[in-house]
Amino acid sequence: MYKFIFKAVLFFFSIGLSAQTILLDDLRQHNLSNINSSLLNPTFSLDRNNPRSLSVWTRWQWQAPDGDPTTLFFNYTQGLGPQAAGGIGFFQNNTGAFQLTGGILNFSFAIPLDETGQSNLFFGSNVSFFQQKVVDNTLTDTLEDSFVGQFAPGIRVQVGSFNLGFTVENALNFDFSDSQREETGRVFGSLMSYDFPITLFGADSYLRPQAYVRSFPEADLQYGLVSLLQHPKFWVQGGYNNFYGISGGAGVTLFQNFSIGGLVEFGIDDVASEADPTFELVATYHFGKQQFSPQEAQNETDLEEEPEEGNTEEQLEEEKLSPEEPKLSRREQRRLEREQREEAKRLAEVARDSIQRAQEAKRWEEWNKATNDSLARVEEAKQLAEAEKLEQLRQTKEDSIRKVRQEEIRKEIEKAKQDSIARVEAQQLEEKPEPNERYQEVSSAEGLEPGYYLIANVFGTQRYFENFMVTLRNRGLEPKSFYRSVNKFNYVYLERYSTLGEARAARNSNFGGRYSGELWVFRVK
Repeated sequence: MYKFIFKAVLFFFSIGLSAQTILLDDLRQHNLSNINSSLLNPTFSLDRNNPRSLSVWTRWQWQAPDGDPTTLFFNYTQGLGPQAAGGIGFFQNNTGAFQLTGGILNFSFAIPLDETGQSNLFFGSNVSFFQQKVVDNTLTDTLEDSFVGQFAPGIRVQVGSFNLGFTVENALNFDFSDSQREETGRVFGSLMSYDFPITLFGADSYLRPQAYVRSFPEADLQYGLVSLLQHPKFWVQGGYNNFYGISGGAGVTLFQNFSIGGLVEFGIDDVASEADPTFELVATYHFGKQQFSPQEAQNETDLEEEPEEGNTEEQLEEEKLSPEEPKLSRREQRRLEREQREEAKRLAEVARDSIQRAQEAKRWEEWNKATNDSLARVEEAKQLAEAEKLEQLRQTKEDSIRKVRQEEIRKEIEKAKQDSIARVEAQQLEEKPEPNERYQEVSSAEGLEPGYYLIANVFGTQRYFENFMVTLRNRGLEPKSFYRSVNKFNYVYLERYSTLGEARAARNSNFGGRYSGELWVFRVK
């Protein structure tokens, strides 16, 4: 068994480490906490997709100039045995540049790690085939339509209510149009969750916080947290993603088998917060529990029909009956009463002694407190007199120091005033543009502090702007940018300087020899 597990782990992750990293867009499935969560990790089709069920998920995604990405996914999940499940689905994903239309095949199975079934090792995979169509006419010179196949494996460890999973999206890519394997960028993902059982409105429920991390080729690391409160009749969830923002959603379960819900997501960074919010809808219909053998069906029927032990009417009547207590003689009764009176008298004496000791301790505490208070007042008066004397000495010394300091400050202010006048005059001479110098000056700009900005480039298209920023970072630079609503352009600058002389020196030296392109100065007064 353990040799088989070890070989399976090596098989799944050797696939994920055998190619380069470049593209492809994901389905933005980070908010899927229950329904259709096999898109997040293929092993979830065995437990979270609730086989046998038919589900749908759609997402309308905000976007700036490149389009409005949308995702539509239909999925049917079927149990294939007590420890296996599979599914088939259809999806359409519009990224703005591409439109992906195709299907997904899913398979997952579990290997128990103990006899109780509370610990399992899950393996799963999603195999997708789709038509990749170019819909952005500006890209037709370099990109063509294609029919692609992808393989995405996943693994998960469950120990009780704890889950730890890993996935490799785009592990294998094959372009059937060119009949060759594509070297595409991979998305690596990992997640961790824990189910906390609770009782809510008299029903068994659970709270599931889930943290995840996903790495994209040539892009920032994506991470987030989703918390799900699941009740048999409803669910509520909230989440955070460092790129897409914060989200909140809710749903209801009707007639025990049909569930429907929605979610809204808001961007929180400077760019995303100005875009429209994202909306998601999910729905699923559960066809009922599957039974994989006649013996399982008989066992379930027996559990429903067999009365619990100790709850029959005869047993309840027997519990009411008890043997008669033995009767005591009059002598034994008098002896028992005498012992009870003596015990009560002894307890009363113990109580009186305790009260007397408590009263004496209280009087001693009060006397001790009064004595300490008197000593404390004497000591306080002594300290107060010493403090007043020290305060007088300190005040006299500070007055002398203050007079000296005031004279020094007056001289420093006069000198600073003269230096400032000289600097202003020198700066006025320096700030005059040189002949044929590319230089722009504005009185103010939204959100920019005054200074001299060393401009590398200006973009009116969001995609070109983002590519240029990535290019500069790859060269080891740390570019910054600002957006001017006056002309709707993004300005990319390498550094901000306090004086024109500093900015000119950086421009003339090609930013210390680190940038070979054209540079110019943009001043904000």
